[in-house]
Amino acid sequence: MNNISYIIEQHSFIFYLFVLSNSLFVGSFLNVVIFRLPKIIDYEFKRSSSSYLGLEFQGESSRYRTFNGRSYCASCGQMIPFWNNIPVLSWIILRGRSSCCNQPFSVRYPVIEFITGAVSLAVFMSFEPHVAMFYCVAFWILLCIFMIDLDSFLIPDALSYPLLWMGLIYSATGFGVVSINQALFSVVGTYGAIWVLSLLLEKIYGEGAFIGGGDTKLIVASTAWMGVLSLPFVIAIGSIFTCVMFFAKKKSHVPSYVGVDSSKVIQFGPGLSFGFLIALFFNEKLMSILNFG
Repeated sequence: MNNISYIIEQHSFIFYLFVLSNSLFVGSFLNVVIFRLPKIIDYEFKRSSSSYLGLEFQGESSRYRTFNGRSYCASCGQMIPFWNNIPVLSWIILRGRSSCCNQPFSVRYPVIEFITGAVSLAVFMSFEPHVAMFYCVAFWILLCIFMIDLDSFLIPDALSYPLLWMGLIYSATGFGVVSINQALFSVVGTYGAIWVLSLLLEKIYGEGAFIGGGDTKLIVASTAWMGVLSLPFVIAIGSIFTCVMFFAKKKSHVPSYVGVDSSKVIQFGPGLSFGFLIALFFNEKLMSILNFG
């Protein structure tokens, strides 16, 4: 690892340029995941439900059923050529409009690409390369969870489970802030505690989920990376962020999703994702507050 760090130090400009350029393209792919994964989940749910009920599946054929293939214009459906799909740059050159039908493209696409590139670069500039790679993968997954839950009230297992396993692998390598034994104990203990708490609340207040299954998996995944002592920070930061987001949404018109009144129900996933990242990136400083670091 010391040799790698030395080589990077000697060629830092080239290395950081490589990280930034590749991270921008990762951001472009994350846009694909954020847009397509909920559609894939919805399609598969309807298909499997129809099969279970013995009904003929009436789902429409869609080019968005997989992550394979090229990108298409959301307005007219025409395939987007690769030279118009360069992260951030294409949006600026085209002035936020598609080249095929001149319809506006959401500014969030280049914003996500820029954030992915900027944060990934900052991570590699702040941590050792072997740690930075793990942190970047965690950030990429959490950014997808943040946006998908914000859009769809959904935290896909296809994202939360890899995040959990990556955390355990990170702890097992010895690079992490906790040992693999501490990580495993934290994962099992946290999941068990949330499960028992949910049962008690259900007995007291009646039937109903007091915390979503996706939120539970995200909380548990955080303990695989940082141990159970990180939970107060993850939940506290996440709760503050969620409250701010809730009041912001109350003042703006936000469409409901599958019958959910988004002015009365707020997703905890974006807040948890933000709290997860802050606790991960600043773990040593946060732990020192509790005199554990």
